[in-house]
Amino acid sequence: MKVNSSIDQEIIQKSNQLSSLRIVMMFVFSLIFVLFAWSLSSTNFAAAVTATDNFTSTNHLQAQPYQNIVFVQPIFTQAAYSDNGFYYYYTKKCDSKCLTIHIPFYYKGSFVSGGASNSVLLDQNFSHITDVDIDKNPQILKKYDKVILLHNEYVTRNEFNAITQHPHVIYLYPNTLFAEVKADYDNNTITLVRGHGYPNESIQNGFDWKFDNTKLEHDLTCLNWHFYDIDNNGKMLSCYPEKKIYFDQSFLQAITDLPSVAKSSPLVVIAPGSSVSHDCASKPSCFEPYTALITAGHTVLWINKDSSSHTVTSGRLSDGLTGNAFRSSLIKSGNSFSHTFTEEGTYNYSCVVHPWLTGQVIVGKQNTL
Repeated sequence: MKVNSSIDQEIIQKSNQLSSLRIVMMFVFSLIFVLFAWSLSSTNFAAAVTATDNFTSTNHLQAQPYQNIVFVQPIFTQAAYSDNGFYYYYTKKCDSKCLTIHIPFYYKGSFVSGGASNSVLLDQNFSHITDVDIDKNPQILKKYDKVILLHNEYVTRNEFNAITQHPHVIYLYPNTLFAEVKADYDNNTITLVRGHGYPNESIQNGFDWKFDNTKLEHDLTCLNWHFYDIDNNGKMLSCYPEKKIYFDQSFLQAITDLPSVAKSSPLVVIAPGSSVSHDCASKPSCFEPYTALITAGHTVLWINKDSSSHTVTSGRLSDGLTGNAFRSSLIKSGNSFSHTFTEEGTYNYSCVVHPWLTGQVIVGKQNTL
């Protein structure tokens, strides 16, 4: 339609001006809304970061360098558990070709190799080396006052010797030093030599190590965890800490408190075969060691390595005072029992099921033991 009057032209002009003003206003309001939303999200993000920082500082010790402590990343164990690795052979998914596996170029932590502890220790600035470093240069451990093992289940003979000869080792996971492997660095591989039922099923620990504590690895809760002493070599943890180490500062505090770990426990082993033969009573070696020496306030941990169940019960059947000071329930094969001694004295004990199993705990003053 053609416009013929000046009034119509003025109306059209004003209408166009209003339309332009509406567009500008809509743009301004949209810009304000976007800026407001951005400001709100930034505030929430900052609050979330602050909350995360607070959580971190609450659940972890303040990060600091531990110059004389080193932990060992179990790169050989990582290889053993990899696809087409040793466990494919154990489960008959693969023949003996799976007993030679490539060494990873770097350590990638997982549940089976102690990945949680690796993360926590790195977060706390602990120094670290790998199995390869020790195998190539066993003397490297002499640089450190303390050595922490993760789940170093598969190690070389060089590594085993270097670790077991060091005076201050923390075995943070049960089942460490369980099987022997041989490294071929020209081909960047490891090969299983002995252990874990190879080359025959009767062989478990490949080094026939008397301190093997593999049966303790099934305790994933760590509700009653203890460190216990092993002769001239260090301390072992009584459970598998992978699920708990993130949330329990006492693990790190215990590690950094070495050599006097706050929850240290001497270890007494209920000897294999003690339920079927009286021979151990004459040595005596049914409980090994027969006499545990501690100071008041410390804990003794008993581990049953026999195939039968036993008890640890204070007193002897002959004196009629059994169980007055302490008593366990039946300790099944592979399970453990612990008791904290708060008063000085000599405590005789026995197994009520097999009374020829006898032992004693002597609790004395610090300067008398």
